[in-house]
Amino acid sequence: MKTRVICFIILWANIVIGQNKSITVETDSDFISIDETIKVSFIVENIQGAFEAPKFLDFYLINGPFTSSSFQSINGEISSKSSYSYILKPSKKGELYIDEAYLKMQDTTLVTIPLKIIVSEANAGKKNRLSQTIDFDPLDKDVKSKITKTPVQPKKRKIVKI
Repeated sequence: MKTRVICFIILWANIVIGQNKSITVETDSDFISIDETIKVSFIVENIQGAFEAPKFLDFYLINGPFTSSSFQSINGEISSKSSYSYILKPSKKGELYIDEAYLKMQDTTLVTIPLKIIVSEANAGKKNRLSQTIDFDPLDKDVKSKITKTPVQPKKRKIVKI
């Protein structure tokens, strides 16, 4: 009986520790014109918690949140993914920021960094997709998240995490 319990604990620990835990913030552009809208998505992978969206102070909220979630169990590997998307329109020209989003968990809170969006005159926007990923290590007591910004070509549909 003890052997079964120990095997179960080891198997469960391998599944939990082996998961890629991250929060990704995606925008469909980082340079837009004043008359365009922007889609912002917050994607949470393999982390359970309460998501708190930013205030969007420099933007008008046109639509959202659009939420989706998925749960998979393939060959004993369990993964989950939730996304929260918003359609925003800038309230003024210049350098605007999408503020921090929060994911509150039992013992800690993860925070994204603000994303800068440059807003120009009407019809001057060009699409340049931007992504920000925050990796979370459950064994790290000091939750110093690694933050990377990765420009992604507009033709690619999948965000590649490094």
